[in-house]
Amino acid sequence: MITIFNRRLLLVTYDMKLQADVRTKLSDNNIDYVLNPVPFSLVMGGYYGGGLSAEYKFYVRKKDYDLAVAVINDRLKK
Repeated sequence: MITIFNRRLLLVTYDMKLQADVRTKLSDNNIDYVLNPVPFSLVMGGYYGGGLSAEYKFYVRKKDYDLAVAVINDRLKK
């Protein structure tokens, strides 16, 4: 179980396709994660003229962080 005491922020994105790819990659590598979507965030979309967009925050266990970073970096290279 991932709690606020044993987790570390892995990624914040506003890109729906990227968050879907990251979810798949983490699941394929058996890395537990928590995804906290913040719907209709005005931080990026509204302020810069892009409209409303969701913010996606990925958290993983602290002990899995390095592996998760490697998995995500591998995903971004392809």
